[in-house]
Amino acid sequence: MGTPRVVKSQAITDLLAQFPREEEFPLDDEVPGEVVMAEEVREQWVMKFNGSSTTHSGGVEVVLYHEEDKAVALSFKLEFPCSNNTAEYEAYLTGLATALEMRVKHLKVLGDSNLVICQAKGSFSLKKPSLAPYKAMVQRMEEKFSTFEIEHAPRNENWFVDALATLGSQIIFKRSIARIEVSKREESIIEVLKEKFREEQGEGDWQIPIKEILVKGDDAAELKMLKDYALVKEELYRRMLGGVLSRCVGQEEAQRKLKEIYDKTYGSCREVSLYRRLQRAGFYWPSMGKDAN
Repeated sequence: MGTPRVVKSQAITDLLAQFPREEEFPLDDEVPGEVVMAEEVREQWVMKFNGSSTTHSGGVEVVLYHEEDKAVALSFKLEFPCSNNTAEYEAYLTGLATALEMRVKHLKVLGDSNLVICQAKGSFSLKKPSLAPYKAMVQRMEEKFSTFEIEHAPRNENWFVDALATLGSQIIFKRSIARIEVSKREESIIEVLKEKFREEQGEGDWQIPIKEILVKGDDAAELKMLKDYALVKEELYRRMLGGVLSRCVGQEEAQRKLKEIYDKTYGSCREVSLYRRLQRAGFYWPSMGKDAN
């Protein structure tokens, strides 16, 4: 794919409006045509993403395209400290949010971040609490698509998004004027999306009493019994062997994940059990072993 042309979309305008910033990314009025929504039943869009960081900020670039004349490009300068991995997740979630706003149902993702791609596919475990909110949001957003694929793209095949993400991380805004098509974002995309994708906990959810004990933190005996649990950004996690963090889920989400993982792996190598695949994907609930049999 060559350098994609930027096209207008009300869905993208609405998404950009959610981000606090001083400078908006101008959607090019000179480009004919308009990507309003992805309407075709089997229309698959491709998303490429990349993030980069410097000492005090980061850059995010996302390109979504269906055909050469159907492309959307977004670029952000992240006005908060972030690691390279955090910037990559910011880019990935920005792309997913954009695709959902456009009502894309079938998505193929290409990225050159080995950690993000492998954690999304379940081949890398989550150990860093700072990345836990990102992986949790990714899991909730990916299930919104009818079909979803994610693959690793070598850096030389991701040159366009790589260059713009690097540019976004290095540019310095002076006063309130910036004559470049890069938007400023002063908070993580997690803060923008968390209410929309929050998983409601029903009455009797097994996580509620554990969370209450951890929040209060005044009962040493109970805290000792719950030493394998941790709260990260109001989400409950269980520490597994090797320091792996598995996200705790309620019964409703658990049933969805059982079906999702089973459907994805049905007919594949039977040497790896459904329970083990759920573990690799980073989920936990007390009856997971029994439910997976």
